[in-house]
Amino acid sequence: MDHEFNARNIILLKKYKAQAEQKENEVKSRIRAQQNANMASFGLLKKLRIGFQHPTYLPNDQEMVKIRQITTEKQRIIGQAEEVKNLKIRRNIERIQQVKQEHIRNRSLKGEELKLENTRTVALIKNAKQTMLQDQEYVKNLKIRNQI
Repeated sequence: MDHEFNARNIILLKKYKAQAEQKENEVKSRIRAQQNANMASFGLLKKLRIGFQHPTYLPNDQEMVKIRQITTEKQRIIGQAEEVKNLKIRRNIERIQQVKQEHIRNRSLKGEELKLENTRTVALIKNAKQTMLQDQEYVKNLKIRNQI
């Protein structure tokens, strides 16, 4: 029973580990995309800073649109990364609770099995005592018959 339980837990842990690695890779790719967006926005912002230092340079509408797109994309990616992180935390908590419940359930089942075994042994002992008493009475009756 313990071997089956341990094997099942090992399989579940491997499955959860693979899922966690997959989510981690997704988060890493999103972070890379965010860093790329940061670098692109940094380049445009650098141009803007130069523009502020040199009043002759003004960013055109396309650059302003790109800056807005990059900042909104950046905020969206950050939001998704936080959602994934929170989801991962919630799933880990749920898994821990499930494993705890399984342990509790298995302990209670083992306790019930032990109780059943104890009641069986008690019943066997009672039956053995009864048969022993019956045998003793039979032997007494035989002795009495033999004496007569």
